[in-house]
Amino acid sequence: YTWKKVGIELYENEDDGLDPSNTFYVNCPKCKRSKKEVTTLYINIKESSWFCKHCGWNGTLMTGEKVNNGAILNYNNPFVKNYENKLKLSDSVIEKFKQKKISNNTLSELKIGQGKIYFSKYEAEVVSIIFPYYMNDKLVNLVYYHNEHRHSEFGGMKICYGYNDIDDNETYIVLDEFEKMTFNQMGIKNCIALFGDEAKVENLNKNLDFLSNIEDRLNKVKKFILAMPNTE
Repeated sequence: YTWKKVGIELYENEDDGLDPSNTFYVNCPKCKRSKKEVTTLYINIKESSWFCKHCGWNGTLMTGEKVNNGAILNYNNPFVKNYENKLKLSDSVIEKFKQKKISNNTLSELKIGQGKIYFSKYEAEVVSIIFPYYMNDKLVNLVYYHNEHRHSEFGGMKICYGYNDIDDNETYIVLDEFEKMTFNQMGIKNCIALFGDEAKVENLNKNLDFLSNIEDRLNKVKKFILAMPNTE
């Protein structure tokens, strides 16, 4: 494949003109958004890969377009790979969590991050709280919160939040990442939260498709305790 064949226009001569270490953004030819001043297609010349943070279109010149089903991590996603750069929280965010009785130790333990993240809803980058999803200590997804809006990373695996905290004897299930954080603060770490771009009780059926990706692990648990909002 060449950049031109996959529909990406970079420069006139595709064989030279760019440093192999270059990474940059261009307009995405797939989603063709209305706000052309905001470029969203991330280009990595060294890896010959592309990834759109608006529509998720991605691939490499070696393999062509990549289709992701949410069962395995899409390695073309640069934002998951570079997450460690987002771990520093501002003093104001730490103070807001402190007011909610969430300690800095809990934030550090869960590796909660902060950064300007592109939200397709706004077609702009906005300051967001970031929850990293780990599977056997490997980062496989990120979930972003800005005000009441929430979305996961394109190309990330769909699993529960707190996968590494699943306990074979007894595991709590809560609705979202903030509730998992609260359980950790209380010392109840054998707790997982549901995956979903909009974690609402009325959307549970839609948001439970991630369970098939972790079914083998959940089958080892002897007892589950459901701790959903407005339930006994």
